[in-house]
Amino acid sequence: MRNVYVNLHKYEYTLNNKYACNGNVLAVILVNSAPDKPSERMQIRNTWGSVRFHSGATVVTLFAIAQTEDDKLQSHIESESKQYVDIIQGNFLDSYRNLTYKTVMGLDWVHKFCNHTKFVLKVDDDTLIDTYHLVDYLLQRSPDGDIEDFLYCSTFRNQGPIRRSDDKWFVPMTEYPYSKYPPYCEGFAYIMSYDVSKKLYEATETVKIYWIDDVYLTGLAAIQARITHTNMESGHSYKLLDTDNLSKIVQSSLFLLAKYDSMRPNWDRAWDDIKSLHKK
Repeated sequence: MRNVYVNLHKYEYTLNNKYACNGNVLAVILVNSAPDKPSERMQIRNTWGSVRFHSGATVVTLFAIAQTEDDKLQSHIESESKQYVDIIQGNFLDSYRNLTYKTVMGLDWVHKFCNHTKFVLKVDDDTLIDTYHLVDYLLQRSPDGDIEDFLYCSTFRNQGPIRRSDDKWFVPMTEYPYSKYPPYCEGFAYIMSYDVSKKLYEATETVKIYWIDDVYLTGLAAIQARITHTNMESGHSYKLLDTDNLSKIVQSSLFLLAKYDSMRPNWDRAWDDIKSLHKK
């Protein structure tokens, strides 16, 4: 039996904001978020998500979430969406095992409401982006606006499923019987040209759902779509938001990752350094 949400694309949007991507758009950034993460969304809005125009290009940042069973929380989310017009909420329960639904939902939204964008980025909400650097890089890659077959990420190769039952990433043989995954993107961030996002989206019609979203979309679906990975240049793959040498790390990074909660206080400081760097 084919999965309704992934394979048949029966996405409906509790919250849509379908006009958030009007106009000429260089890149739409889809941030996978959870209903109970309003402070993380606000921190992104106040920092890298605040950059909507740079070097003549437009960037649109949206938060992809799913449903919550908490009515009070849902009411807060609806108010947040009305105020900031940057949330898309799908018709499935938000959970760790539903991340694949959420990631594919983001592509569904792009192809319905933002199919004029040149690039699509998927990022996690613990990833800080040097948006200025990002725009300059994308314009360099595609100065005339035409680019195809571009899937840009830090690529995992020769990785296999974890078979230890006490691990949160445990995968039984019944879910994935093979010893290795195909090459796939690290999930903190990856960049796709629009045609790649469309090909991956279309591949989900025939690729059986797998709950680890990065393996599913940029690994299994990428094979089906005959998409190859372009590995990130030195300095583009993420650096941790460590306190030590933070200003130096900012100068050479495109993505910074607050992998642990203890790193989150460094976020605003790193953003201040990024703004100072690009004012020069």
